[in-house]
Amino acid sequence: MANQAVAVAVPGSVPAVRHLVLIYGILTQGELNNYLEVVSADTEDKKQEIKRSWPAAADAFQNLVATGEALPESIATSALPAKMDDYSQKVRQNPAFAKTFANYPISFE
Repeated sequence: MANQAVAVAVPGSVPAVRHLVLIYGILTQGELNNYLEVVSADTEDKKQEIKRSWPAAADAFQNLVATGEALPESIATSALPAKMDDYSQKVRQNPAFAKTFANYPISFE
């Protein structure tokens, strides 16, 4: 899945609380707990709210993966200005870039 944040409404919250599926839905419950304990700067109440809403976020994420719902078939692009040609050529020739994206189709637009 592309690096795309998809928000879902979590049932039972008043008002409906929206969580980013990318952050919570793809984590296992153990990973989420570790993240909340080690990294998160949220209040304890907010952490508990996130933990309570995790099952709905995880289910919603799995549904997105299974159905591809809300994923675009294509994206709109526009041409780069001609003054960027030299720079984009240097990026393409960069060994780190070439190795990182060797297995992916790329274009500069």
